[in-house]
Amino acid sequence: MEDGAEFVLTGLVAFDDPGLLIQPYYRVVHGASPAQMAKLDQLLSFYFVSRPSGTPPGGPAQLDAVVATLGQGQTVLGVVRQGQPPMLLTPANDIIPEPDPEAPPETQVRSVEAFVLQEMLFHPVFDDAFPEHVEYVHDGAEAMAMVERGEGQIAFFVKGLPADVFRAVVGAGIRLPRKSTYFYPKLPSGVVINLLDESA
Repeated sequence: MEDGAEFVLTGLVAFDDPGLLIQPYYRVVHGASPAQMAKLDQLLSFYFVSRPSGTPPGGPAQLDAVVATLGQGQTVLGVVRQGQPPMLLTPANDIIPEPDPEAPPETQVRSVEAFVLQEMLFHPVFDDAFPEHVEYVHDGAEAMAMVERGEGQIAFFVKGLPADVFRAVVGAGIRLPRKSTYFYPKLPSGVVINLLDESA
């Protein structure tokens, strides 16, 4: 009899199931030095145009809605800093391509906010140590609260990854950055248990 430890439980859900949602993970930067924050701001100014979001401080749902709406046709980031109103960032040039479902997958991935943040901002600023400076938070209210409490220096709100982009990019064998997706709903913990003790 084969060892049960060689197997893993898997939950399969039809990709086209209308109940399946792909929600975002927000990024909260922390522990950056003044020089690193200056470099991050320099890159943000180069790649993006910044403007007020029109949403109130401490209003994660409103910022989420604006980012999701504008994000239907372009790459967009919501930015939260302590003591400042939330801002919106949209591409300042064509280095970040517009989302295009007809484009090759290697082009489509370059418009994914998680890719832009990791490869064009975090990696150049923190090098390979970027995971030590980035907290991945699923709750927008918590992301904002972390910044207001001083636990984070800046928070980035992103839209959920569109299903067609996910299918095209992953189907082409391209690996997305960590925490690019939050599939919802989650299977309740403990619904199925894989017993490794054969005598049980």
